[in-house]
Amino acid sequence: MILDYELPSEDVKQARQKYLASIKSEQESWNAERERQGETVHARRSKFEDIGMDIVHVKGIPIEYWSDEEIEEYHDLIEKKMSEMSKCTIIQGEE
Repeated sequence: MILDYELPSEDVKQARQKYLASIKSEQESWNAERERQGETVHARRSKFEDIGMDIVHVKGIPIEYWSDEEIEEYHDLIEKKMSEMSKCTIIQGEE
């Protein structure tokens, strides 16, 4: 138990609040700029990695043990990759 602890003064509390508010506003401005550029701000990290012609689980877990969310994410990534590949094929075929 800490016997000599003293509560922070009001000045210290206000300084902390001001500092945290400035950090929060800076973060919000960065996030707004990222959203403006089309980047997803609050996205979770993907459990899959694109290694060229295949998409693999980062932890190497076999497909039999994937959760429903992981299977759905995998299918979404495959669809996205196929649409990107078809766009490249169309562009190269026109040239």
